[in-house]
Amino acid sequence: MRRKSFLTLLFLGIFWILNLWFTKASDFTPNESRFMELLDLSLEKTEANDSVWALPYLLNAQSYCKKSDVYRTFKKICDELPSTIAKTYTLACFESYQNKKYSEAKEYCYQAITLDNTQYTPFISLWVMCLEEKDYWTAKSYFDAAYANATTKEQKDTAKKYVEEAHKHISTGNDYGLSDEVLDILNKSLFCEEGYVYDWKIDKCITLWDDCSKGYIYNELKNECVPDTREQRARNCPARYGKSSLSDNWEDCICADWYVFDEEADRCLVNLNEKSLESRIMNTHDAKCDTTQIISNCSKDPSWDSCPAVCLELYDAINWMYDNELTIYNDPIKFGIYNEITREQASKFFVNFYKTVFNKTLIANPQNPFKDINNADPTLYNYILNANALGLFKGSNWKFMPFNHLTQAQAIAVIIRMATWLLDETQTPRYSNYVQRAQSMDLLDNISYSYNTLDNEDIMRWDIALILYRLFDYLKNL
Repeated sequence: MRRKSFLTLLFLGIFWILNLWFTKASDFTPNESRFMELLDLSLEKTEANDSVWALPYLLNAQSYCKKSDVYRTFKKICDELPSTIAKTYTLACFESYQNKKYSEAKEYCYQAITLDNTQYTPFISLWVMCLEEKDYWTAKSYFDAAYANATTKEQKDTAKKYVEEAHKHISTGNDYGLSDEVLDILNKSLFCEEGYVYDWKIDKCITLWDDCSKGYIYNELKNECVPDTREQRARNCPARYGKSSLSDNWEDCICADWYVFDEEADRCLVNLNEKSLESRIMNTHDAKCDTTQIISNCSKDPSWDSCPAVCLELYDAINWMYDNELTIYNDPIKFGIYNEITREQASKFFVNFYKTVFNKTLIANPQNPFKDINNADPTLYNYILNANALGLFKGSNWKFMPFNHLTQAQAIAVIIRMATWLLDETQTPRYSNYVQRAQSMDLLDNISYSYNTLDNEDIMRWDIALILYRLFDYLKNL
């Protein structure tokens, strides 16, 4: 798919609206103005390769088509929105798959086909997912449909090639017998992100740290082959594994004291299991991680019970946030772990987390729909607008309320949205699905909270630090 030309055609009918918006804004009703704003936001997201975030704006815009003033003025656009939404679901499917969010990718593709079963690309994407699951019969059915929907010779040839591939698997039961041509297509464009390659024998993406010419290795940024020296290997260890150093024999990276490799042996994590049960179950309310005594205890000997396990994890979380520009403090005291957090402060946490984890470029000059952020911290102004543009924070009546404290329920909902997007909010309480998802991902361990008061209790800065750090680990291991 040539994405640029596809997007140009997809949104060509919207540009004339944006032109009208700036020339005759005073002539439009509030509904019409909001409708155009939503289309504009969806366009920004799609052009930035963020179709997942474009969808809620498009769906919201479609709801405005039910209003008589909007439909009267924008009938043509409203009539075309279902097709636009179907194609955006297709793009969201492909983007989610590239980000290794396989279950979400499937749901987006299913939704795309439900809305428009004449599309070609969703069937291609679903075949790839079935291939990974070795469900070749289902794969064949998806490519039969893709072939039927193909409109160009190139599409038909591609579909035919993949159907034959599925037939071969069905007849031979060969799990790893893909042709070189198909392997090349999948390795380069679908399974693994840049810097990784898919290894069919172990059924996972692996890093390419050792494929330089003889006598050379990758540098710590993994963007250049450099001479293989002890100094370079020593720099590569922490870049690859985190808290690690080079062993005496030059051959291996070893984790620092009180750190162990995770199950995949690709990162050094705090070895909390070696702590006593009493230390491991201590919650954030009872631990005093910002006292000089606890900080000193943990620095001198992490094995002591006077160094709670959750404090070790918190110190790692703060250092990770500092390294990734979520905070300017790498000290638990200056970080203010027991302080509440305002919506404007949380915007920086969430936006930079989103940028770091999903490798997205932020909008340089986002639109300001709010009436109450002129007095906000000027260093947080653009974070507020990007948080809104990304759909992480919702305002109310054109107000962002930058100085309001974030409740535990609000924080958990925003954080889970970054990983899974919107969940069903029709339950009582409305945040219940977000909390359950967070619990299932082990994000709330050791955090002191009451399910019934989540939306009335302000969240502490260190609880957000722990949840974000754990979510980062969760997504990385996926």
